[in-house]
Amino acid sequence: RYYFHRFYPHQPDLNYRNPRVLEEMIEVFLYWVGRGIQGFRVDAAPYLWKETGTSSENLTGTHQILKIFRAAMDQLPCDILLLAEACQPPVDVVAYFGDGDECQGAYHFPLMPRLYRAMLQEDPSVIQDVLSSRVTPDIPEGNQWFTFLRCHDELTLEMVSPEEREYLHGELCRRPEWDFRSGEGISARLAELFPDPSQALFAHLLLLGLQGNPVIYYGDEFLAGNNQEYYERQSRYTGYRDSRNLVRGPLDWDGIERKLSDSSPGTAADGSFEEAAAVRWHSEQLSRAIHLRLEAGIFADGWGESLAVVGDGEVLAVKKRDAGDHHQALPAYQLFYNFSAKRSRKIRIESFESYESYLYWDGSVGAGVDGTLSARDGEMKLPPRSVLWLRRR
Repeated sequence: RYYFHRFYPHQPDLNYRNPRVLEEMIEVFLYWVGRGIQGFRVDAAPYLWKETGTSSENLTGTHQILKIFRAAMDQLPCDILLLAEACQPPVDVVAYFGDGDECQGAYHFPLMPRLYRAMLQEDPSVIQDVLSSRVTPDIPEGNQWFTFLRCHDELTLEMVSPEEREYLHGELCRRPEWDFRSGEGISARLAELFPDPSQALFAHLLLLGLQGNPVIYYGDEFLAGNNQEYYERQSRYTGYRDSRNLVRGPLDWDGIERKLSDSSPGTAADGSFEEAAAVRWHSEQLSRAIHLRLEAGIFADGWGESLAVVGDGEVLAVKKRDAGDHHQALPAYQLFYNFSAKRSRKIRIESFESYESYLYWDGSVGAGVDGTLSARDGEMKLPPRSVLWLRRR
């Protein structure tokens, strides 16, 4: 017996030429909507429709299927998100928004590896470049980019140059079993990539401060590591050793609860920060930052965002304007990220008296995101790997 597959031999593809398959898929959508699900990740969106003799990528039939899915979801009395997983340049991904009749959201794949590169090389200019109009086009109102650090797949390196791929794989793939497809990706959770919890928080605060809708992969808020047991179990079940299964599988919720409720001191005898305290600290500070972003209300908008590199090339400055700020010269928010791991950097705030501190973290493990930073004549000194958000009064 034979079946058609596009990716792996153990993954048969659906035949959408059969209308019963399409009807059944819509029934699957409705089943989960009836149980409270409000959005669906459209896996490998460019490959829904297959034709032999082609790459089966970006075919017209795929867009027709998405339009049918969207039309079905739009008949429901609640808003349902379709999120396109299309690992392609943003200028090509916008096709999956259709004319407002396909997916409402799409992952921004080229941004993700540049967040890691910027932190590793202490160079925020790579973020400025990838979010420029040269790479990231304007998108219609009602659509949104979804940004992320990690997901249930590998940290893909498809959307970077060969030189970037070699560098990032060399720096981050610290164990051979993390490798995915001979250097094309790295199968590791955030806490494995950044064992220092301060790096994980900086990365999350960076994600929260940029345009788009940030996606935080479940478990990363609690600094969960790779799941070796699940990887081995899935390897036996499928007969295929897929390194991505290291970052999948259930979490040890009982263990997480114990760490969150642990009231022991944060530092061990040797001065290191204990694991339970690190988990509790990271999740609490991330939660506070998420609420601050939500209260601001405008962080997701890309049209009103501008990026600059200051502080001797190591500080990313993000300015955000509100839709109602047409006659306001000053941005509603100014965000600053010092990417240097060892050097403090001076920044100058225009019209500093018109701003108040909204979030400040001094870059150290154990410190809160509600700290204060003194300024003199509009000049501030950002400690290494610190983050400052200012709000217009």
